[in-house]
Amino acid sequence: MAVGGLNIVVTLYPDPGNMPKFTSLVQELTKAVKNNEPGVLVYYTVTTKGEAGEVQVIFIESYVDQAALDAHLKTPHYLKFKEEAASLFVQPPKPAFGALLAGFAG
Repeated sequence: MAVGGLNIVVTLYPDPGNMPKFTSLVQELTKAVKNNEPGVLVYYTVTTKGEAGEVQVIFIESYVDQAALDAHLKTPHYLKFKEEAASLFVQPPKPAFGALLAGFAG
């Protein structure tokens, strides 16, 4: 796994009752990203619980550059996910952009 020049962590807050639908949408999106976007180096999700016990889904993403992110945000599969998932959240997503500090893949 490589890490690119643009790294993003996005925390999403799906309604627990919508997790089956949300999970299906995330799996569909991830497959499409893998098969169609060579500028995406890392793209995966993990689930966790927040301090108040709320369900959180965290996307970890790495792109070769800003152009790759811009292209990702315009793909039909991302736009479909964004539209279909919009009603499944209990609060808005929180993105955070950052530079790699330390780590490895292997």
